[in-house]
Amino acid sequence: MSSAAIRLGAQSVFAPVAAYSFSAAQIEDCRRFLEARTANTECVPIVEEAQLAMGADGKIAENGYRFNSIGFQLLATALASGLPALFSDLSAENPRKIECRAHSSIAAAVYIYNTTLRVRFDTIRERTLLVNHQERTIDGFLGIDHRMLDNTLFLNVVLDGMREKQPDAAFYRAELIGRELRLFFLDPASRRVDIYSDPLHSFAAGWCFENQEDSGRSIKAAPCIFTKFGVAVAAAKQEDKLSHIGSNLAGRTGLLVARAAKNTIQMQDVARSVRALAKTSMGFSDDKAVNEAATEQWVAYLSKRGLFRRAASHLIKQALIVGSDLTPRDMYSCNDATLFASRTAYDLLCAVLKDAKTQYKVERDMLQSVAMKMLTPAVKNLPRK
Repeated sequence: MSSAAIRLGAQSVFAPVAAYSFSAAQIEDCRRFLEARTANTECVPIVEEAQLAMGADGKIAENGYRFNSIGFQLLATALASGLPALFSDLSAENPRKIECRAHSSIAAAVYIYNTTLRVRFDTIRERTLLVNHQERTIDGFLGIDHRMLDNTLFLNVVLDGMREKQPDAAFYRAELIGRELRLFFLDPASRRVDIYSDPLHSFAAGWCFENQEDSGRSIKAAPCIFTKFGVAVAAAKQEDKLSHIGSNLAGRTGLLVARAAKNTIQMQDVARSVRALAKTSMGFSDDKAVNEAATEQWVAYLSKRGLFRRAASHLIKQALIVGSDLTPRDMYSCNDATLFASRTAYDLLCAVLKDAKTQYKVERDMLQSVAMKMLTPAVKNLPRK
């Protein structure tokens, strides 16, 4: 089991949200970890303000428990849509606004939260808190109709379903961020090293299954593609999603796994796409006007696939500086016009995959979906040079 060095919400108010990864050889370690967490987890109905009121240090005054950043985001949004952002700014919890730290006040943030809680408490009465007694944290905020599918059961359902429907599939990795569990399976027969010019850039098809205990979001299943720099995951279709409501959730999850296991990726299509990406120049040179036009063209390309312009611009820079390089370059060669002129759409794909590994949830899912669209498009969708 490996734990990420960066922890979400590891500030003074919120409890940290640790990220763990379990390899194929650590499947039993994963199971034991999830079982221990399940044993120490309780769904607690909200019946009075004291369960949620913070003390001056941000801990729940009644018992000393702390929200993690995900649990607080969900509950605070239910109280008032702008409350999470305001709380983060006032308490200097937002890592992207370092300049706010000199003008921060946890006491002010807590006061505004407690006041909002008092005024709006009836809007969240009888909802449910997901409480981790071992860590003394509030990890989630659940709806009235929420039906719990704990990650231990989810793991077993997915393993059983894949064993029955795809017996040759190999468990590849489990990723656990807070209460979100993603399970990856690989199709060994699909592994290819002949798709790109460098055989170190291997590709393989597989499946991704996701469950979130900490919110009412969907249980998901989708095909994926494993690459040298990370995994591309397709956006789940409506029929491959389940909400945490209704009866026999475990049984319906089993049916979802059985359906999703039938979805396979044709590697010859992936090979065609990768070769098209590798042949498509990004169009950069030592001419400023040409580079501005090329940047705008690739920003539009990524924007059509769901990215904001700012994120797209960042990825284009990463494609030029790092791209598909397997080893870091020195600072001088990174700004070489000849290097920039050699960059292709494949370098952009690699930049997207690398960046996805540093993001959480919404941003990560979007980037991995964009990578999948790049790996399985029609050649005509690429910008023409």
